Amino acid sequence: MISSRLLALPVLALTLSLLLAGCGGSTKAAGPRFANAHDRDIALSAGWVSAARDMSGMSGMSGTSGTSGTSGMSGMGTSSESTAYATLTDTGATDDALVSVSTPAAGQATLHNTVASANGSAGTMVAASSIPVPAGGHVTLQPGGYHVMLTNLKGDLNAGSTITMTWTFRSGATVTTTFPVIDPADRPEASR
Repeated sequence: MISSRLLALPVLALTLSLLLAGCGGSTKAAGPRFANAHDRDIALSAGWVSAARDMSGMSGMSGTSGTSGTSGMSGMGTSSESTAYATLTDTGATDDALVSVSTPAAGQATLHNTVASANGSAGTMVAASSIPVPAGGHVTLQPGGYHVMLTNLKGDLNAGSTITMTWTFRSGATVTTTFPVIDPADRPEASR
């Protein structure tokens, strides 16, 4: 009898090839390409990091929760905060969840979600203990939704550079790959 893990390998290969094929259509020179990566039944694709923003002096900003209106802001040079995005795919038969992210480029990487307010005004960023990834499905981290906040940056994150990030999942899967840093204006169309 063939195990479900062995059957998942061809599905994972097909998923990665489709994701790779879908990433090559842009004519923009947005810096280095994302290196798709996977471990076990988890794959990362279409990832990128925003060029860093200087958040000092921004009114209405507060720490890791309660921050509002941050998507779409850009500023180059010395700064202390950035945001990372990717598509997470689970080709396995059981649900999983992203539980942490780390990178040598930042002192801290935390999971967040932007939640729409009841009155329809700009969303509010709230900390998330995990980001669910459904079995046989995917979740896209993008502006206005789930994302990873990188704080206490150890240097400038300028468009055209890259950083290495490690993503850890509840199942024990870890995915380490290189993310391109791009200007928020050059972000993929699906994330606008």
